[in-house]
Amino acid sequence: MKHKGTSYPSIAEMCRKWNITRDAFDNRIKSGWGLKEALETPIKHEDTSIYDFTGKKFNSTKSMCEYYGVKPATYRQRVEILGWSQEQALTGKRERTKNVVDHNGDSFFSEREMCEAHGVSYSTFLKRKAKGLSIREALR
Repeated sequence: MKHKGTSYPSIAEMCRKWNITRDAFDNRIKSGWGLKEALETPIKHEDTSIYDFTGKKFNSTKSMCEYYGVKPATYRQRVEILGWSQEQALTGKRERTKNVVDHNGDSFFSEREMCEAHGVSYSTFLKRKAKGLSIREALR
């Protein structure tokens, strides 16, 4: 095989000289590229690195998840569906927020916790709410 006046003992040797993988060369030729273009066009290596919440660099989401011991599907579900932050999705640590408020303005982590504070069983509270009672009435 000859290119630019130099003879090469094999296509593989020619590819090594021009810093092109044999697979890339073969794919380019099959796609209709000329010899010059196939050998002399550099392979583009895009940086597909991903960084975690600490700034640590990973080659892929999969490798980042493996580092933290989280399945990639779990990570995606936590981020894309549940809306967790990257840190929460990777570490499993979520800050609990008090997002249930009773009629007095007191905040609780859950309706169940609110019911305990008011001395009402959770099932009774749910039945009362289902009947259309207000939170105040359901907690009495």
